[in-house]
Amino acid sequence: MFLKLQRETHKKEDNMNLRKKRIMVVIVMAIVLSSVQNTRMDNCKAKKLIELSEAENIIDDLNNEIRENQEEMIKEYVENENFDNREIEYINKEIEDDNVGEVIDYIDENCEDKEAVDELVVSDLDDLEKQSFVNPETDEEFKTVEEVEQYIETKGYNNNENDYNIYEVVEKIKGEDDCELDELIVKVDKRVSGEDGENNWIFGQTVKASSLYKETKKQWNALTTKEKVLIALEPKKALMTKELADLAYSMTNKEFGYNGLGDKSDGFRHGTWNALLTRDISRAWAELYTTAHESGKSNEQLERRAADNFKEKDHRKMDLHNNAEGRDVIKWYDTILNVSNSDLKRRVKRKLTNKKSDIYWLHD
Repeated sequence: MFLKLQRETHKKEDNMNLRKKRIMVVIVMAIVLSSVQNTRMDNCKAKKLIELSEAENIIDDLNNEIRENQEEMIKEYVENENFDNREIEYINKEIEDDNVGEVIDYIDENCEDKEAVDELVVSDLDDLEKQSFVNPETDEEFKTVEEVEQYIETKGYNNNENDYNIYEVVEKIKGEDDCELDELIVKVDKRVSGEDGENNWIFGQTVKASSLYKETKKQWNALTTKEKVLIALEPKKALMTKELADLAYSMTNKEFGYNGLGDKSDGFRHGTWNALLTRDISRAWAELYTTAHESGKSNEQLERRAADNFKEKDHRKMDLHNNAEGRDVIKWYDTILNVSNSDLKRRVKRKLTNKKSDIYWLHD
């Protein structure tokens, strides 16, 4: 009896020791994992900060993209309007000789379509920033992010206050001093990333303020670097861009019951987003921003398989193509006053043919 009790006592002690060892192992592993995670987070944070030289290079890239887009828009415009073959030949020759300014002057003198000319004159980021962004209900320029917020709320779009934080922050920083765009981008990136110790100036010191800062930082870090540059350039247009992306998602969900990847619903969503951007902001902005949205992945990342087993590069090619098809359903003179969301949806749906000349998709 005594031996049996002794064995049971030893067994309990062994079990207790085993549990203690297991607890210690779990604690040690948690400490190690926490340390590794913190190191990774610190490394990621360091990598995400934008250097001045990087900002300068991205600005150059975006300006080059705008000029290429401008040339394509001019060629497309003169081919679709009442220009004869002689005029088209002259315009194409001037574009090849880098005389785009003279081409714009010629078009301005020979057409009455002022909306088209306003689009065609955009040759760099400065022009893009100067391009009008008008409230269609008042026919007045949006002056602040708050005015865009109020318009969004009247249209019944996604009313999530957290969506506004990042654009309000950028607007506040832009108001601090008058600096060059590359310096502004670096400043915004440091501020939102918490690297300059000025977050209390924007968000305050309350628990709610801390939560707002974390959400803003999360949204900022999810963007491509080119998107960050465009947000720093034009926070008002960028806020509208975010809301129209949410609207396109909602319209896709209503049309298909879900939002897929690489399928017909994916093509519809991209086409719809670009049509909305072209109608409500401008063709130049729509093309530059949605292309920026698809940027940022290395060649190695583009070779990886997405969730549907198609390569990321196939998705990128499809998205860029469908973006352009969506922009094409909107004419130069179209606004929300003459093209409703229902009208816009019907135009996009007519392009859902799965042909490479229209909106296509990778799989059913």
